[in-house]
Amino acid sequence: MLFRPAVLNCGHIYCEDCMYSLANGTLRCQVCKSCHPGGFPKVCLDLDHFLEKHFPEEYAQRKDAQNEEDNIRSERVDASLKMNSVTSAYTVHIQVGCDSCGAYPIIGKRHNCKDCVEKIGFDLCGDCYENRSTLPGRFNQQHTPEHIFELIDSTGRVGRYAVQRR
Repeated sequence: MLFRPAVLNCGHIYCEDCMYSLANGTLRCQVCKSCHPGGFPKVCLDLDHFLEKHFPEEYAQRKDAQNEEDNIRSERVDASLKMNSVTSAYTVHIQVGCDSCGAYPIIGKRHNCKDCVEKIGFDLCGDCYENRSTLPGRFNQQHTPEHIFELIDSTGRVGRYAVQRR
């Protein structure tokens, strides 16, 4: 039974507390392996109220079990807040989103494909680049894994070297 369900960017749903246990620096879906941009998603209140209304006994049991773990949960929330405060110290790439996970704007490292000729380009956030994301572009770009990436700083200047993905 989902308790306090939250939806990841990819569309998969987890209990709020279960999501905290998935995070080891980057929140990643266990089903499709997609990165979730930004911090932790908020609870989907419509779904939460639906479950509570239509499955009252199961929901109450799950709620009681969850309340027993509140101390552990509060420690996880503190760790999450620390992780999000570290994220705010990174470079923000205004008006550029990740073509894999959908993070907008890209925070931290931005990798731009040199070989994609579409005007919109093809960009990956640092997490998707490091995890060798092979998802197609969100706007039908003709990107392939053989293309070469370059690291772009927040001012739009190209890094000193091009990085080729394997």
